[in-house]
Amino acid sequence: MKIKPLYSRLTLLVSFLLIFNLSFISSATPNNLQASSKGQVSNKENLKPKLAVVIVVDQFRADYLQRFNHLFGQKGFRRLMNQGAYFTNANYAYSNTYTAAGHATIVTGSLPSIHGIIGNKWFDRRTGKFLRASDDSEVKGVGTEGTSSPTLLLTTTIGDQLRLSNNYQSKSFGVSIKDRSAVFTAGRRGSGAYWFNEKKGQMCSSTYFIKELPEWVLKFNEQRVPDQYFQKNWERKLPENAYNISDQDDASYEDTWDGNTKTFPHIIDGNSKEITPAFYKQFGDSPFSNEMLAKFALATIDSEKLGQDQYPDFLTVSFSAPDLVGHMFGPYSQEVQDMIIRTDETIGFLLDELDKRFGLNNILVVLTADHGVAPIPAYAQKHNLGGLRIDGLKLRKEMEERLIKQFGRLNNDDKYIFGLVNQQFYLNEDALKNKKLEIKEVEDFLGQQAVKTEGFANYYTRTKIVAGEMPSTDIGRKIIAGFSAERSGSVFMLLKPFAQIAEAEDEYNGTGHGTAYHYDTHVPIIFMGKQIKPGIYHTTSSPSDIAPTLATILDVEPPNGSIGRVLLEGLK
Repeated sequence: MKIKPLYSRLTLLVSFLLIFNLSFISSATPNNLQASSKGQVSNKENLKPKLAVVIVVDQFRADYLQRFNHLFGQKGFRRLMNQGAYFTNANYAYSNTYTAAGHATIVTGSLPSIHGIIGNKWFDRRTGKFLRASDDSEVKGVGTEGTSSPTLLLTTTIGDQLRLSNNYQSKSFGVSIKDRSAVFTAGRRGSGAYWFNEKKGQMCSSTYFIKELPEWVLKFNEQRVPDQYFQKNWERKLPENAYNISDQDDASYEDTWDGNTKTFPHIIDGNSKEITPAFYKQFGDSPFSNEMLAKFALATIDSEKLGQDQYPDFLTVSFSAPDLVGHMFGPYSQEVQDMIIRTDETIGFLLDELDKRFGLNNILVVLTADHGVAPIPAYAQKHNLGGLRIDGLKLRKEMEERLIKQFGRLNNDDKYIFGLVNQQFYLNEDALKNKKLEIKEVEDFLGQQAVKTEGFANYYTRTKIVAGEMPSTDIGRKIIAGFSAERSGSVFMLLKPFAQIAEAEDEYNGTGHGTAYHYDTHVPIIFMGKQIKPGIYHTTSSPSDIAPTLATILDVEPPNGSIGRVLLEGLK
């Protein structure tokens, strides 16, 4: 009598375990293998977007979405904010907030300390020369004399991972006015990258991606879109009284194009009666280049048949003009306000066209920026914010003289300082070793002398960073996150808030970025698509979170250097 109940209990237990195991096996089976007898794909597979489009607005501070919100239409930024997951508290986690570093971070989910793109340029100790982030002497320009590629990027991108997941059936493209914005977002195994040749006024690429321009790009270039804007006036888009939330139009501290005015209207002519490279440069700086780039992005989608088969594709569209105008006129100018209003209209046009082709519910759209920007130093001074511009060329010369006075001349009259870039002094370490000088001692002397200059708050040395002797502060962590032992400088100078340093002849006017302060690090992040839970999210986030979140939605491995988190709060 006692055995029967025990047998019954064992039978029930075995039955339960069998059911549990079958359920577990079923749930553990990849969804994309659970096709029905009719060959229909799973729900998970249906949730994958046909196309992921990342829109990067170069030098787009997060506060622009609030300051100018009442002036936006319904189809651009507002559509994204209302229908997407809007992350309001997104900051770059490093101090070297430059274009190349930002674009690399967006698509790798990483940091400059890992992906290696520590700025737009840096000093290459192996060659003894300064190197642009996108330089590659092993490739040739296609439709340009430039030699650009993503070779110096050390990690994979989300586009790379997407292509690796299906033996390169997916495609990954990057398009922009700037070469560095296009090549890094396309990826190391990108299908193609296209940017604007400012000398010829046409879209171009390099042999890293293609041997010759495809027929569809040639046809696009044949339209001579930039030429259609020659001698066109850039007028205010809205009535003049709509710009009373910005600075006066004739502010003396603003910069402008050669031969142009600092006030509206700005004539787009390159200061010439004929079309010249100077005109093409000015066109690339103007809001009209945004319009051309949006059309080129759509031509890329149509001609390369993106989003038209079973394999998801990836495209980044990076609008460079806001950065180029922002540097000249500053974030509180009427020109920047008008640029953002016009960018809103251009993005609205792009979204409308994507909706016609796919239905916005079938694609994924991400909006973000590569960095913010500081106010022009003279503007900050005028408003008692403490702005200051340091003469970097003069500073470098003075520091060289003090080093000679302290340690004596180097052998063969070598210079102590190779250069000053990204607020970092690069020391001639080989020459120091030949003179049997302690690099640590020279670094500290240089830092102690340079920090006496008004506008600097502190300094950090390469030796201390490598030794792990950095302070555990927010600034300290951001400098470490942007540091590369191979590529970074010897002495890092920390600017005071609103202070800037002119490191080249063309940096003595206008404004810049590249610090750990909020005005440079704070950018918007918005995801929109059927996988996304619309809402406003104030949780701490970073552009490093974009790639791992995309990887989750696309069901692929995150890039190999990814350190960001998945923005789960914004996912359904």
